[in-house]
Amino acid sequence: MISEALAAKLRVRGTHRYLVPVQTRFQDVDANGHVNHGVFPAYVEEARLAMRRELLGAGEPDRSWVIAGLALQYLSPLLYPKPLEVGVVLVHVGRSSFGLGYGLFVGDTCTTIAETRSVYVDKATGKSVSLPEDFRARIEGLIGASVG
Repeated sequence: MISEALAAKLRVRGTHRYLVPVQTRFQDVDANGHVNHGVFPAYVEEARLAMRRELLGAGEPDRSWVIAGLALQYLSPLLYPKPLEVGVVLVHVGRSSFGLGYGLFVGDTCTTIAETRSVYVDKATGKSVSLPEDFRARIEGLIGASVG
């Protein structure tokens, strides 16, 4: 569940320094005529992976991020065809994990908010490992300081 304090921040477009354009697709629409709730995690993933590519480039051969948790809160229906922007903010950085918050916007209207918790792992063992010492500085340089 997303805390009310964080939810209030994620709903505001100005909170999000890092925004990724995402186009809704006809195949995303359900029988109710709006984007199906099951599609929103893919929109969040698109934004997270865009940020990850910009942050890490080709990545690290022996380390990876895995999603340990995902929470979504739907605020209003999203209709097709609407251009969407997904904002990404830093929520917290721990020893081996970090949290990101998201706002999905059509113009200035926030339709959905989300939060993920990612864990940094060794690919060979699957065990959590400490984030690189410069991780906080790199991610804050890209998407801004923690709002959490």
